[in-house]
Amino acid sequence: MIFRALPFFLFMAFSLPAMAQEGSRAFEEAFQKPAPEDIVDPELFADVRGFVWGLGRDLVRDNEFSEFLGANENVLVYRGKDFGFQAFLQYYFYGEPLRDGKLGRAEIIYNDMNSNPQDYLNDYIKVQDQISKIFGAPSSENIIWKDDRFQDDEEMWGVAAMMGQVQFLSIWSTRRSVIQLILTGADMRADMRAIYISKTVLDEQNAVPLVPDNPTSPDQP
Repeated sequence: MIFRALPFFLFMAFSLPAMAQEGSRAFEEAFQKPAPEDIVDPELFADVRGFVWGLGRDLVRDNEFSEFLGANENVLVYRGKDFGFQAFLQYYFYGEPLRDGKLGRAEIIYNDMNSNPQDYLNDYIKVQDQISKIFGAPSSENIIWKDDRFQDDEEMWGVAAMMGQVQFLSIWSTRRSVIQLILTGADMRADMRAIYISKTVLDEQNAVPLVPDNPTSPDQP
């Protein structure tokens, strides 16, 4: 992978959901905040999957060895693994011309299928643990209920997530990045993804990142 230091510019504003609620004690205890000595140096990990923000499209294309699915001017899409989970990998580029843009955002859409809805919560906690071993504990952990019928029944939280009744959200804010880990769903299909956003590249380009509805397609909505 390619490693290169980039300058730091302005902090990117980020607002938390107004409906954020504290999680239950059992759920909070399931996440083991890493001891300082267990945290990997983020400079070794780079910003996302070994890449640093600001790399060009061709450098990412040449050094991501997952299965390539497609591209357009400002996004590359792959299928591979992240932290041991099957996932679609999306890399977004910003600047003019777009083909010469800089890496400014990445999205990891996890797509392992579980027969037990509660296992999606376990997967979320495992990915949360792995991200925290690189960047430290989240700056914010939120459980956001849109429909609270299952709020007091933790054994139904996986089902609630697949129904879109609840969203689990962890946020990390580092010197260079904002990272969001999200678990929610719709129509009994879970949706878990990690979003890595550069504070430097997007601020330089005054860019608003877009996300395609279909993770296997590079086309923008």
